[in-house]
Amino acid sequence: MSRRSFMITWIIDEKFGGLTTACLQRASSFAKKYGKSNVVTFAYTQHLNSTVERLRGIGLIASGVKVHNLYSDYASRVSHPPVKKLAVKAEGMKWSVEPVESQVNDAGIFKHVYAHTDDSASSRIIYSRPDGSKFMSDAKFVADGESKREIAIFNGAGEVLKKFSSASSLYRHWLTEIVGYEESIAVFDSSFVASMMGPWRAPKTTKMFVFHSSHVVAGAEPETGPVVPKHQKIAANADNWDVFVFLTRQQADDFNARFGHESKSVVIPNIIKSSSLKKFSRRNDPRQIISVGSLDSRKQVDHAIRAVHELKELGVDCKLAIVGKGQKQHELQSLAKELGLSDRIEFAGHVDDVPRRLANSGILLFTSKLEGQGLVLLEAQFHGCVPISYDVRYGPASVIDSGVNGMLVGPNDIHALSSHVASLIDNPKEYKRLSKQAHSSAKRYARQDLTNLWIKAAKNAR
Repeated sequence: MSRRSFMITWIIDEKFGGLTTACLQRASSFAKKYGKSNVVTFAYTQHLNSTVERLRGIGLIASGVKVHNLYSDYASRVSHPPVKKLAVKAEGMKWSVEPVESQVNDAGIFKHVYAHTDDSASSRIIYSRPDGSKFMSDAKFVADGESKREIAIFNGAGEVLKKFSSASSLYRHWLTEIVGYEESIAVFDSSFVASMMGPWRAPKTTKMFVFHSSHVVAGAEPETGPVVPKHQKIAANADNWDVFVFLTRQQADDFNARFGHESKSVVIPNIIKSSSLKKFSRRNDPRQIISVGSLDSRKQVDHAIRAVHELKELGVDCKLAIVGKGQKQHELQSLAKELGLSDRIEFAGHVDDVPRRLANSGILLFTSKLEGQGLVLLEAQFHGCVPISYDVRYGPASVIDSGVNGMLVGPNDIHALSSHVASLIDNPKEYKRLSKQAHSSAKRYARQDLTNLWIKAAKNAR
């Protein structure tokens, strides 16, 4: 089985989360073992190059990992000859002389948005190289009473190389060009990308999808509850996939009990490697609590804040660092102020030094409604930071042996969170035991060569 690997996601954002971390660490593990690996991204972003270089600098992207981006790749096709002459309808339409919106990213690629002079529902985006030559036109307009989309790719001379009538057809074509015709594995981390790829296939490539989160909506029963729409689409078109990858056995069993795809389902937990495993001088103090994750409704960070409020009411001296950003940030800051916790809570935002912060913290509060595995639980354990987590589907129970290397409490039980924190602060000997066991269990986990499981799964799917 070939060791060529492609980890496919939508974006590597400045403020990346657990899915991106898992994707990049897997790619880095493949690169370290087999010499090289690939990460494929589709989004136009302003800071892709600088973000990639920053992540290389902190060890999250290994030197053997090549990062591909659709816009950067097509911008580089300056001297490609056209296969045949193609006309672009948008070229003959009436667009505003000046763009209504403009951006330029750190690769020097310009994005200009133009409005139609007669139809407010029509628009055209021109993407240009640093020298000003356009390499892509993306127009949406109405023709013959129907909504149309026309995407055209240009070489440096302005000749049309290819045309597409949808974004998904463009994405599928480009991905085939990137993956090529050699034996490979293509791992889709993004459900957004996976749901658009449909029947995409590349010859000799094993197509795999990773369920990074629950397949049902938060709080729903796995057997009967509503399914996340993108996951529903993927499950309904299972023939488009060679392998479904689950991070825990429990989710694989629940999914297959409902959809019946045991033959193509495997369990491969997330890899923790590279920057997450750098050894820092551990100064774990149970009075220093940390929460890591996006500040959104799924993560329920307000529960961590309310737990700290309960601890304050009990006279327990502790502080909480909230690492992450998101749409709930202002609301959470207001809650902290309302509860009189401004001097006890730090909103750290998105940071690159999460491992160092975990090594300097004593307790991780994990308050999610649902998960796929919870990579930060493993990272916290490795750095001796004891996780106290809601026992939700899926992940925490596969990582935490409650009372041995962390604590599990019932979902949404804020009082149980604060009680366990108070108990560990009050009992340093018990805290040190849990911290030591957490570190030992994560070290054992990290020694696993999980790349072999990916190769084996791809081989068995052939």
